[in-house]
Amino acid sequence: MPADISTAEGISTVVSATARHFGGIDVLVINSTPPAMGSIDDLTDDDWYQAFEMITRTFIRFVREVAPYRRR
Repeated sequence: MPADISTAEGISTVVSATARHFGGIDVLVINSTPPAMGSIDDLTDDDWYQAFEMITRTFIRFVREVAPYRRR
Protein backbone atom coordinates (compact mmCIF):
# COMPACT_ATOMS: atom_id res chain seq x y z
CA MET A 1 0.00 0.00 0.00
CA PRO A 2 1.47 3.37 -0.88
CA ALA A 3 2.00 5.54 2.20
CA ASP A 4 4.34 8.18 3.52
CA ILE A 5 5.94 6.35 6.42
CA SER A 6 7.96 9.41 7.33
CA THR A 7 4.83 10.61 9.15
CA ALA A 8 2.98 9.18 12.14
CA GLU A 9 -0.28 9.38 10.17
CA GLY A 10 1.17 7.35 7.30
CA ILE A 11 2.36 4.63 9.65
CA SER A 12 -0.96 4.55 11.47
CA THR A 13 -2.76 4.18 8.15
CA VAL A 14 -0.55 1.27 7.07
CA VAL A 15 -0.88 -0.54 10.40
CA SER A 16 -4.65 -0.15 10.68
CA ALA A 17 -5.23 -1.17 7.04
CA THR A 18 -2.99 -4.22 7.52
CA ALA A 19 -4.79 -5.25 10.69
CA ARG A 20 -8.18 -4.88 8.99
CA HIS A 21 -7.10 -6.84 5.94
CA PHE A 22 -5.46 -9.73 7.83
CA GLY A 23 -7.53 -9.66 10.99
CA GLY A 24 -4.61 -8.60 13.18
CA ILE A 25 -0.84 -8.37 13.15
CA ASP A 26 1.38 -11.25 14.25
CA VAL A 27 4.81 -10.07 13.11
CA LEU A 28 6.46 -6.73 12.40
CA VAL A 29 9.43 -6.61 10.05
CA ILE A 30 11.00 -3.24 9.37
CA ASN A 31 13.27 -2.95 6.35
CA SER A 32 14.47 0.56 5.63
CA THR A 33 16.41 2.10 2.82
CA PRO A 34 19.97 3.38 3.13
CA PRO A 35 20.48 6.92 4.41
CA ALA A 36 21.52 8.56 1.16
CA MET A 37 23.19 7.73 -2.09
CA GLY A 38 26.88 8.47 -2.37
CA SER A 39 30.23 7.33 -1.16
CA ILE A 40 31.39 7.60 2.41
CA ASP A 41 33.45 10.61 1.33
CA ASP A 42 30.36 12.39 -0.01
CA LEU A 43 28.06 11.88 2.99
CA THR A 44 28.27 14.48 5.72
CA ASP A 45 27.68 14.02 9.42
CA ASP A 46 24.34 15.77 8.90
CA ASP A 47 23.36 13.19 6.22
CA TRP A 48 24.05 10.39 8.70
CA TYR A 49 22.27 12.19 11.53
CA GLN A 50 19.17 12.74 9.43
CA ALA A 51 19.17 9.10 8.31
CA PHE A 52 19.53 7.88 11.89
CA GLU A 53 16.70 10.13 13.05
CA MET A 54 14.41 8.99 10.23
CA ILE A 55 15.11 5.29 10.65
CA THR A 56 14.83 5.41 14.45
CA ARG A 57 11.67 7.53 14.46
CA THR A 58 10.03 5.25 11.88
CA PHE A 59 10.97 2.15 13.89
CA ILE A 60 9.57 3.57 17.14
CA ARG A 61 6.34 4.70 15.46
CA PHE A 62 5.76 1.29 13.86
CA VAL A 63 6.41 -0.55 17.12
CA ARG A 64 4.07 1.81 18.99
CA GLU A 65 1.28 1.30 16.44
CA VAL A 66 1.67 -2.48 16.26
CA ALA A 67 2.02 -3.07 20.03
CA PRO A 68 -1.73 -3.11 20.80
CA TYR A 69 -2.34 -5.76 18.12
CA ARG A 70 0.52 -7.88 19.44
CA ARG A 71 -0.80 -7.69 23.00
CA ARG A 72 -4.11 -9.19 21.85
